[in-house]
Amino acid sequence: MVFAWELMDVGPRDERDLSDTTVVLDEVCRAGDAERTRALMQRAGRVVCRNLGQVAMARELGTTFDVAAPVFCANRATLTWLRGLGAGRVCLSAELLGNDAERVAELAACPGVLGPVDADRPEIMVCEHCLLTAEGACATDATGQVRCRDCSRRQQARFLVERDGTRLPVVIDACGRTRIFLS
Repeated sequence: MVFAWELMDVGPRDERDLSDTTVVLDEVCRAGDAERTRALMQRAGRVVCRNLGQVAMARELGTTFDVAAPVFCANRATLTWLRGLGAGRVCLSAELLGNDAERVAELAACPGVLGPVDADRPEIMVCEHCLLTAEGACATDATGQVRCRDCSRRQQARFLVERDGTRLPVVIDACGRTRIFLS
């Protein structure tokens, strides 16, 4: 699996072959992300939609898709509804897994129900604004447009340090969003 935020540096017109790849789409999908999201959907073999706007796009494009948190499936009615929309598989939320073993057992018995999508380092927060703006002006092109993709400061390792000294990795993506990961 490839996570969409890992492909953010790739422009929406990129022709990279992703036909054998499952792309886990970003939880965040603003109007400005629609072109990139659609391009990924058209190139990917399968996508994992993480909001209902992405489900609508996948259906419109005829893309094979699954559904994962933060879309929350907590009962058979929701599962039936998501499958009726075309979801091949539905991933249960980690939040549900920790809170309701009986409901998890009932849903897990249904075909196409999976546990939560797991990453090497789970993303714990996405901030819409760039942390690097606290350090100075953003990188711009000749026309004065901000170009997060070209910012050299994005290449440097960064961490948020908690009171107990735990270092949480921080990544600024090509859209200028700050992503904070579990240590």
